[in-house]
Amino acid sequence: GLTVSSNGRAPLVISSAFFNGGNAADFALVAPTTGVADCRGSASVASGTSCVYRMRFLPSATGARTATLTLTDKAAGSPVAIALSGT
Repeated sequence: GLTVSSNGRAPLVISSAFFNGGNAADFALVAPTTGVADCRGSASVASGTSCVYRMRFLPSATGARTATLTLTDKAAGSPVAIALSGT
């Protein structure tokens, strides 16, 4: 999974999280382990806390598969793109 933390003074508000790229349909966000804060959808991460994006990979074909998870928020440097790959 991907842990997102808010280290600033204000909450980190994630307005969108989506997969894009040639094999985006091979990746999905799923519920994290019980007791772990879930980031799926729009998330507000309070200062000093974190939440988790847990991903599932179900390739639709053999070979290397790639996509990008893009997170959009109001912080400097947004959006953030995280490269994903699987075989």
